[in-house]
Amino acid sequence: MRIVRIKAVPPHRIYERSLFKPCLAVSDSNGSVWDVDVSHDAPQTRLYNADGENNHVETLLRESGKVLAKFGRNGRQAGEFDRVHNLAVDSRGNIYTTEVDTGKRAQKFVFTGTFPVEE
Repeated sequence: MRIVRIKAVPPHRIYERSLFKPCLAVSDSNGSVWDVDVSHDAPQTRLYNADGENNHVETLLRESGKVLAKFGRNGRQAGEFDRVHNLAVDSRGNIYTTEVDTGKRAQKFVFTGTFPVEE
């Protein structure tokens, strides 16, 4: 197991704190943070992490770093990734991802709502 560090920065871009989360690998690698973006809600309560090592996108609580959900897996079909590299969230909450290496494509994931979270 390896610990990954994510810096949580408020919208005004002054350093706030670091989040540390264990990465339980689903492949030979330990996971990574290739890109991060915040949710579209006003308090920006969630982080989206593009993990290019394990080819999935994680949804985390911004305050605690708790992983709420993951989507994607290794592959070349819709919803799968071949080295997910970048992600962005638009004002409606849709997530856009891009891939590098042999993936070389962009995908759009439509926001359908959030779910309650228990701490």
